Amino acid sequence: MKNLPLKKEQIKKISQFFNNDIQYFKIMLKKYPKIPIKNIKYKISSNINLKILIGDAKDKLKELPKYIDYWFLDGFTPSKNIRMWNKEIFTIISQKSKTGTKLSTFSSARIVKDGLKLANFNYLKIKGFNNKRHMLVAQKE
Repeated sequence: MKNLPLKKEQIKKISQFFNNDIQYFKIMLKKYPKIPIKNIKYKISSNINLKILIGDAKDKLKELPKYIDYWFLDGFTPSKNIRMWNKEIFTIISQKSKTGTKLSTFSSARIVKDGLKLANFNYLKIKGFNNKRHMLVAQKE
């Protein structure tokens, strides 16, 4: 969910953190526009669908079915986007996730870590890339 979606080049860089799933990123990037301006839905394989939702996170989360296997949250820093990083959003993410659901985000702020704990995700802070010192990867318990 993005009000300002990632550019194709940014997605390529992110994909390096998902070694086991790189083939899915390659399929997605074949169709991904330089800069998305509307919702995108891809059928990557017979059992994998990708949705990129453009708009307010709270509204768009409600459009998603249960259960999501992977989340990528890119809502800028929490101090600049409090509508994305709050208990209500993390509660909905938890409800739409199952045990083993994976998540990643560029933000490693305390409010994000606390939200992930609230949503029953175990997280790990890892090295980021470009101007991002750190990022979080997580999995639901």
